[in-house]
Amino acid sequence: MISPFILSNTNSNDAQNEFKRILTEEPVTVLLVLGNGEDATLAVTTASDKINSGSSNYASVRVVQCKTPAFILDQLKALKYNPDEVSLNWNQVSNYLLISISNVYNNIGMLTTKDEFGSGPEGYIDMSIIFAQAADVQIS
Repeated sequence: MISPFILSNTNSNDAQNEFKRILTEEPVTVLLVLGNGEDATLAVTTASDKINSGSSNYASVRVVQCKTPAFILDQLKALKYNPDEVSLNWNQVSNYLLISISNVYNNIGMLTTKDEFGSGPEGYIDMSIIFAQAADVQIS
């Protein structure tokens, strides 16, 4: 069973170091869940169930939960993204629930708000994975 990574919500250095390790250790698609409410719990559980389903579609996906997004905000801001495909505002990070990241090039594939996620959790998880994998290219 592949368990989700839960970043420290009490020690910012530990959270930053663990997130850096996840982004550099092995080439995977990262589903980053922000926050610790019911919607975050649903996202972690749903994504973890998919990852552990045995389907090859999810074999290289890892779930990471950051209950205190401010701890890794600078690292998130350093990630690349295509502004034609991803619209983000780091001042509104509290509205985001799910960020998919291709850690080969550290690109953001998709952002999902809490409101969006509530309308179709499984679909947004699948789309997030696909968009992260599609963003697995060099962005200058």
